[in-house]
Amino acid sequence: MSRLVVFGCSNTEGQGLANKAEERWSTHLGKFFNREVVNKGVRGGSNKLIAHSIAKFKFDPQDLVIIQWTYIDRTTVLNSKTEYTHLLPAKINVKNSTARSYYKDFHTRYDSKFTNSVFMDFTIDLLLEQNIEFKQLKVSPQDELNNRHRKVNRLPFYHSEISATFPKALDGLHMGAQGNLMLAKRIHNNKMGTEYII
Repeated sequence: MSRLVVFGCSNTEGQGLANKAEERWSTHLGKFFNREVVNKGVRGGSNKLIAHSIAKFKFDPQDLVIIQWTYIDRTTVLNSKTEYTHLLPAKINVKNSTARSYYKDFHTRYDSKFTNSVFMDFTIDLLLEQNIEFKQLKVSPQDELNNRHRKVNRLPFYHSEISATFPKALDGLHMGAQGNLMLAKRIHNNKMGTEYII
């Protein structure tokens, strides 16, 4: 069976769902497309980590990839191929002294926009080079970037638009089961063929 491979943060991983293996959007989408699902969502993940995960992943020619890009103010320190440290904004990660120091002394919105653009364009170049079918989904309009590949195979809606319409998950933060089903339907209803618009 061909695969649906999804990358993202906790919004992709299914955080807060009562039964994430069955209720997250990737599971529904895999059923719609009759594909085995490989969910590479990582709680707290940054776009840098998403790019790194895609660069390391061994794709099959028939894979269909969905990238759900996350919030651009997050970053990740890559300690090795498999170990990393998330740095999240202080309001989320108040107990982490490294994160507090980073956001106080080093972080700027300009730097975040530039580095995230580099990670995203690098990733899309990589997938185009490998001729892997993929779609991009952005988490919110506030995290939209003006990068070179921003329109390439782009889904025409945001995760946050759907999340705001439905009840939250059990943690009160993430998208609940109904929203995950609707997101899968919205992705499925969009033309999934390869359209390279640069």
